[in-house]
Amino acid sequence: MAESEGGKKQSREEKHTQHSILLVQPSKHDSTRSYQNFRAPTEAWEYLLRSFETRLRELNPAASSIGYGETALQQYLDDLKELVILVHDPELHAYRSYDRKYIKQQVLDYLSAMLPAAENQTESSK
Repeated sequence: MAESEGGKKQSREEKHTQHSILLVQPSKHDSTRSYQNFRAPTEAWEYLLRSFETRLRELNPAASSIGYGETALQQYLDDLKELVILVHDPELHAYRSYDRKYIKQQVLDYLSAMLPAAENQTESSK
């Protein structure tokens, strides 16, 4: 069990199944505003990574594979006109708002955690 801000214990399942709403506006045009619902913040991080990779494929249609670094990912997230996530806090019975800086750090942490798993799969397939 993880301890929440209020000091109450929160089960691992509760922590990872907090309903989240990602608000994104890719350009200055209001018509590009959108939101996505997710069962957990990690699903939002996956969505942002897929969006970035899709954008890279659009920019490099002839490339058979794509690769990128932390700097390129951060720039992509910075270039979005608006980026906010609302995460349900069951103790408050309300949503907490988190800004771009928080989202960037969470996406990078999520990606870092995923890389060792991918590297281990590659090693075991040799």
